[in-house]
Amino acid sequence: YTMLTPYEWTNVIQDHFFLHTRLPCCLSFTKPYVSIHGMTFVNVNGKCSDCHSMFYGTIDAIPAMNARVIMKCSFHGDFRKIHYHKRRLIGSRKERVINKMRNEKTDPSVFVREEAA
Repeated sequence: YTMLTPYEWTNVIQDHFFLHTRLPCCLSFTKPYVSIHGMTFVNVNGKCSDCHSMFYGTIDAIPAMNARVIMKCSFHGDFRKIHYHKRRLIGSRKERVINKMRNEKTDPSVFVREEAA
């Protein structure tokens, strides 16, 4: 099996997860299994750091080049628990934010306020 690009795919899945569920869960993922010749193309497993809910995602077929991918997802657990952790920035998204703050000479608190608005 092969691997997905480190520090890139987790941001995409977390963003889509929040977009569809609006849950405050901070998912931490295990290494995804990418199998070209298996029953499923990609298997992704994750867990919320606070409520310990489990995320399972699969992509059944190899997608076409530059095409959107549909992942079948399920999320099980007790979502009503209080969440204390926040998702940290990693990968290219972290680099973009740091460069933007340097170029505009803004503090992190100001940057977060502007992004939230």
